[in-house]
Amino acid sequence: MTFVESTSPILTTTPSLQEEPYDFNVTFIITNLVPTASLQSPSSALYKSASNIIAYELDKLFTNSNVKRTFSNCRVLSFSPTNAGNTSVYSICTFGNDSSPQEVNKVTVHHEFRDNTEYISTLGTYSLDNNSLYVNAPIVATTPNLQVKPFDFNVTFIITNLAPTASLLSSSSALHKSASSIIANQLNNLFTNSKINRTFSSCKVISFSLANKEDTSVEAVCTFRNDSVPQEINKVTVYHEFRDNTKSISTFGTYLLDSNSLYVNDYHEPAPNIQTKPFEFNVTFIITNLALTASLQSSSSPLHKSASSIIAYQLKNLFMNSNINRTFSSCRVLSFSPANVSSTSVYAICTFRNDSIPQEVNEVTVYHEYRDNTNYISTLGTYSLDNNSLYVNGYHESVPSTTEAPIMVVTLQPNEETRPIDFNVTFTIDNLAFTPDLQNLNSPEYTTASGNVISLLNNLYKNSKIKKTFTNCELVSFSPANQDNTKVETRCSFKNDPTVPGVDKVTAYNEFRDNTEKITALGAYSLNQNSLYVNGYQELEPTTTPIISSPAVREGDLSFELNFTIINRNFTEALNDPNSLEYQSIVANVTRMLNELYKNSFLKDSYRICKVTGLRIGSVKCTYMCYFNPSAVNEPVTEEQVRTEFATGTNGTNLLGNFYQLRNNSLAVEAKAPVFTGRIEIPYWGIILIVLGILLILFLLFLLCLLIALCLKKKYHGSYDTLQNPAGIYFPHQKYY
Repeated sequence: MTFVESTSPILTTTPSLQEEPYDFNVTFIITNLVPTASLQSPSSALYKSASNIIAYELDKLFTNSNVKRTFSNCRVLSFSPTNAGNTSVYSICTFGNDSSPQEVNKVTVHHEFRDNTEYISTLGTYSLDNNSLYVNAPIVATTPNLQVKPFDFNVTFIITNLAPTASLLSSSSALHKSASSIIANQLNNLFTNSKINRTFSSCKVISFSLANKEDTSVEAVCTFRNDSVPQEINKVTVYHEFRDNTKSISTFGTYLLDSNSLYVNDYHEPAPNIQTKPFEFNVTFIITNLALTASLQSSSSPLHKSASSIIAYQLKNLFMNSNINRTFSSCRVLSFSPANVSSTSVYAICTFRNDSIPQEVNEVTVYHEYRDNTNYISTLGTYSLDNNSLYVNGYHESVPSTTEAPIMVVTLQPNEETRPIDFNVTFTIDNLAFTPDLQNLNSPEYTTASGNVISLLNNLYKNSKIKKTFTNCELVSFSPANQDNTKVETRCSFKNDPTVPGVDKVTAYNEFRDNTEKITALGAYSLNQNSLYVNGYQELEPTTTPIISSPAVREGDLSFELNFTIINRNFTEALNDPNSLEYQSIVANVTRMLNELYKNSFLKDSYRICKVTGLRIGSVKCTYMCYFNPSAVNEPVTEEQVRTEFATGTNGTNLLGNFYQLRNNSLAVEAKAPVFTGRIEIPYWGIILIVLGILLILFLLFLLCLLIALCLKKKYHGSYDTLQNPAGIYFPHQKYY
């Protein structure tokens, strides 16, 4: 019996192990894998690819872990959505049955996963929700005494520059989805960069609703993980973080906010007790290179909407980069009216928040900021201004007259004006990452960067061809460009000495270009080659590659003459000279833009090329011939199709290539006769045969002429011998009766 007791445990426990392996259900959430319909379909290529990659990462994780001895493999069973941007992964990982339960269990598997994914944060290229891992059951021990449900906060606010259209309010529309995605992304960025980012999870937009005729109310839900104590995250702290990261509830990315509209779980802090109505200023001025048309005056026309949007954007940039930007809210264009035959008067309203005292912002300060940021009321972006046309709430400062004392101008004062010539020079630095400190005038980053940039600009112009009139450059502002680059705006001054050749925006641009290796390097800074503007002027690099590589015009091609007018460029004498750089630049740019327009249109299969035939005065009137291959499509190209595709590609004949603004009613398309050269192409071997044939004919003619000559000679041989008689004897005295 003792023998039985001693051997029985050995026989039953050691060799007789269960054959079935240990399977563990491992589930977790990937935050950078969108749960599309294709991903959830086991038969799709995306599903197979993602499941293979994740299974490979899991295999690698456990193969390099402390439980690798008995690890067998992992496989993904399914994907499921957790929210709009996250995907839950359900997988099974198998371990061999020669390990004791104490060695491999759900706790050890959980810990190995955690320790080899940087505390449940990354799995290969995937980002993980660090509170989403479950192995055969929730691991309660890792999150003790915490409520399971996360903290959700209802965040509502009003956007003042987002109109509540029917499309926006419809949850199934593309506009609704686009706007909700953008706003959710902005909210995520806001809280991720806040003081409560440790437990922040995500935000999502629930709905849009009507606040008033022009404003939209946004309702969103922001979620924080439940491993934060209530004292750390509550509606008050969420409210304060939103407020502090939106400039006191004023700006939210590209959106403008109603500063009194924020509620977090119904918690609200009323605005300071000041007057409710914001400060509004009527700003009127005259644009001299924008001709007034009936279409421009019509508030419903595409031209009116395009021009008002561009001008409002320029005004916004002006005041956002001014000394009164703290309380600036927005500008909007109300109307256009005639000033004279070629100029247009603009009536706009600019609004400042009511948390500024009247002494800080008034019609005088607004007038001065406008003046100082438009080169003394001369340029607003690409527009040229009448420098005596600015009025702010009726306030106006007259421009000093320069013709009151003609004798002094001619004899005593060589300089007609003492005011220097200023140019706004803007460009983008690629290797200077933008940070908020670059907008803080007292920060070391601002001081260092501004000093370096201004020193390099001063050296550039002091060593240029226009150094005799150069005075100095000063920094206006740093602002964010795309991809974390920094946009630099400066003002460079030149003396107005008439004894030396004049300096204009084109020469200032060319000197910058020629002294920065074609706008690529300013000292140690790398520049965006297409970012330089001088008083709104930019010389796009002539690109002839598309023209050279385009198919040549062939016999039978359909030709159409296009006429349209560019209104944001002035016609200069240089545009009369086809050999001038300005003429070649505008022709190359417009040709390239037309090529891109038609190559991306419904006529792309038949389109060949567009060629300029002339530029004329009237802003800049362009005439082009465009050619289409009739054999490339079943139906021939018509005049109406060419006109329609041009209008579609230029936003209703308003903007060509996002650069040239067009007169809305200037487009004219006329069908011309098909291309006919009147020549028949003959192959080289045909030409050789023709030449040989001609030589053969000439040789035969020569032989014929030679034979005729010989025959005639033989026939008339001796005919002129006077001693010869038909009878063969000559009788000089014979009579014939």
